[in-house]
Amino acid sequence: MKQKLKPNQKVVKRATETRWSSRYNACSSFKNSWEEFMETLNDIENNNSEKQINRRKAACLKNNLSTFESVFIAVFWTSLLERFNKTSTVLQSTSANLEYVVDLYKSLIDYVNEIRSDEMFQQFIDEEKKIRKEKYELDKKRRLTRPLYATN
Repeated sequence: MKQKLKPNQKVVKRATETRWSSRYNACSSFKNSWEEFMETLNDIENNNSEKQINRRKAACLKNNLSTFESVFIAVFWTSLLERFNKTSTVLQSTSANLEYVVDLYKSLIDYVNEIRSDEMFQQFIDEEKKIRKEKYELDKKRRLTRPLYATN
């Protein structure tokens, strides 16, 4: 993975449960290096020197992460967590005063309300299209079949 990354791209890291910044960094690095991530999974899947179980895991992960929904969620969460991370960073500074903190919270609430709009939803879809570069198709549903009952 590190070999495929461009010079300024961050490596995808595991998010810790306690820090907004680690969640934002993990989501952001996944979104920004999605193509390289998928290439790496593809390389593992097609590498005959890898163990079969690792090849299958890479193929399964690649299939799951290449869907519209996965990339859309990465785009959405990166946007949301970026705002939470910036707010959290300012709140932890020693120079933050109460008036500024109240303004930050109001701004955060306004942003959360704003991203629930159709315009922002469309922006997230447009950004997903730039990353994935594939036309979105609804997941195929299994065709329902009727059980055949034996007649005696």
